Amino acid sequence: MTPVLAIAHITIHDRETYDRYGEPFMEILAGYNAKLLGFADGPEILEGRFEGTRLVVLEFASREELDRWYRSEAYQGILPHRLAASEGHVWIIPKLGLP
Repeated sequence: MTPVLAIAHITIHDRETYDRYGEPFMEILAGYNAKLLGFADGPEILEGRFEGTRLVVLEFASREELDRWYRSEAYQGILPHRLAASEGHVWIIPKLGLP
C-alpha cells in the first residue's frame, strides 16, 4: 500500500455553512487511517501567490482508504455543506518515502 496525500485549496464564501462541515470533520476522519498534516487560512507564501482562503493537507495510508473515507455515509453527509459554502480544488498525490 502506498500512502497518499490529499491537498485541498479552498475559497470559503459562507463561513457559517462551512463550519457545519468543519465541526464534525476530525471525528469522521479519525476512523479512516488518516492524519491531518496541516491546514492554514491564508498560508505563508514563499513563491507565487495563493488565491483562496484555506489550504489543507491530509495523509491516508492508501488510496483505497481515502476512497473509503470519501465515499462513507458520514463524510457524504457533511460534504454538501463544504460544496455549498466554498469553491476549490482537491488533488491526490502519492506520498514519497524518501530517506
